[in-house]
Amino acid sequence: MLIEQLGALTKDEELDDWLISAPVAVPYLGGIELEFVLEGMEDDAHPEEFASAVASFLAKNKSEQAKAAPHLLEAYRSAAAAIVPEKPACEIRTEDQTWPHVRPEEVRVCRRQRGDRKVYVQVVADCDWDHEHGLQLVFREGKQLSRVSSFDDHLTYADAFGLPDDMDQIS
Repeated sequence: MLIEQLGALTKDEELDDWLISAPVAVPYLGGIELEFVLEGMEDDAHPEEFASAVASFLAKNKSEQAKAAPHLLEAYRSAAAAIVPEKPACEIRTEDQTWPHVRPEEVRVCRRQRGDRKVYVQVVADCDWDHEHGLQLVFREGKQLSRVSSFDDHLTYADAFGLPDDMDQIS
C-alpha cells in the first residue's frame, strides 16, 4: 500500500489493520519527522479519503499552530485543576507558552466509526502537564481542528461523552 506523501506503508507486526509509514517531516509541527499510523485503511471502502486527509494535514504549516494554542491552554488548565492541591509539573500562563511543553510522538489517521464517518488525523503527543494521559490534537479530514484533549482515543468531544454531533465542540 502506498500514499504519495508517506511513501510505502508496512503492516504493523501486532495489529493487522495498522499500516505504518517511515518518519515523515510534518510542517505543522515545525518539520519534525514522525511515523504515520493508518488504522483500517486497507479494508476501507474509500482509502483515497485517507490519502486526502494526509495531504491536507501535511499542507498545514507551523503558523497554524496558533489556532490550537487557546485549546492547549485550556487543556493545561483542566489538568492543573484536576491535580489540586499538588503543584502542576509546569506553569503556563499564556497561549504562547503552550507549544514548548508539547512533544508530538506519532500521527494516526483513521475513520470515525459513528456520526459523520469522516477520516480524522490525530497528533498523539506527550506534554509536560499530563505525563499519564498525554495529549491529542485531532483534525477532521486533516483540515479542521476538531479536538484538543488528553489522549483518550476519541476523535470528537461528542464521541468522548456520548453526545449528539450537534453538541460537539473542540475541547
